[in-house]
Amino acid sequence: MFEVDPVIDRGAFLIPPMLIQPYVENSMRHGLRHKTDGKGTIWVKMQRSGDRLVVTIEDNGIGREKAGQYKTREHIEYQSKGMSLTADRIRVINVAYGEGIKVDVTDRMDEAGRPAGTRVVMYFPLFHITIQKEDL
Repeated sequence: MFEVDPVIDRGAFLIPPMLIQPYVENSMRHGLRHKTDGKGTIWVKMQRSGDRLVVTIEDNGIGREKAGQYKTREHIEYQSKGMSLTADRIRVINVAYGEGIKVDVTDRMDEAGRPAGTRVVMYFPLFHITIQKEDL
């Protein structure tokens, strides 16, 4: 599911490329791939909060701990570099612009305290990503 807060002008903001995609891919590849109980869902939400654009990627998968157990037991045909490359890209952008993109990753739990997926919240400073009409 994809949801954009109606207060956001969809044509007014630019998110640097390849920052959200690796988190969505991780939800599919690691969180939902081994899910056996019910339908897997990924939610992507964009909203404005003060001077930030907040992007939340959330899944109802098996959680990071359980996914890590599968990674150690299965043959991995390639070494996933998505998360480390994304962290490097964010570091470069933060150095270049002086104020940063922040990322929080948390494990979701159900009422009984069992893993219920993963939530990634990305905070983008608005002044870094606002497109000026004359730049188009």
